[in-house]
Order: sequence, then structure tokens, then C-alpha cells
Amino acid sequence: MHKFEKKRFASCTKLTTLDLAGNRIKRLQNISHLVKLEEFWFNDNHLESWEDLNQLTPLKNLQTVYLERNPLWRSAEDPRSPDPNYRRKVMLTLPWLQQIDATFVR
Repeated sequence: MHKFEKKRFASCTKLTTLDLAGNRIKRLQNISHLVKLEEFWFNDNHLESWEDLNQLTPLKNLQTVYLERNPLWRSAEDPRSPDPNYRRKVMLTLPWLQQIDATFVR
């Protein structure tokens, strides 16, 4: 799956966990209707744009996101390491989160 298609999950409004890890998906889209979502696993994809995280802002029940090893996670100096501002950027967009990747923030 290289693209997340809303029609696949349109009727899944009670979904609490969504694991799309490792699917080479480049854009985060068509998930803002999943308002009961608590965990979103999107690590090891090809997400580059910080703006795509805005798709998650309507999801106020969201507690955990996994975004590690996406291009937006990577440091410009060392692509094998996280950007030192990665966690701060995620929290600025989604301040109610309790966990980013495997680390609790509260």
C-alpha cells in the first residue's frame, strides 16, 4: 500500500489503533475522520512533510504516535539518527500526546 485511501477505512469510525508501519506511504491523508483513534503506528514509511501531521489534529483521543525512521524523523547531518527537534515538533502539533515512538512524554 503506497497510499492511504479513505474508502478502505471510511466505515471504521470506531477504530482505536491503526498500524500502517513499513508501507512506503509518502503522505498522511484521509484519516482525520477516525476520531476514536488512540494509537497510530506510521513508522518506517516515507513521510517527509511536517504539514501532513495536521491530519492528526482533529484526533483528540490520540495518545500514541510512532513516526520514527520516516524522512521527517531523520537528522540532516546523520540520516541514521533522529532530528534533535523531532519530538518537540511533534508535540507542537499534537500537544495532548502521551507517547511518541517508545517514549512517554507525560
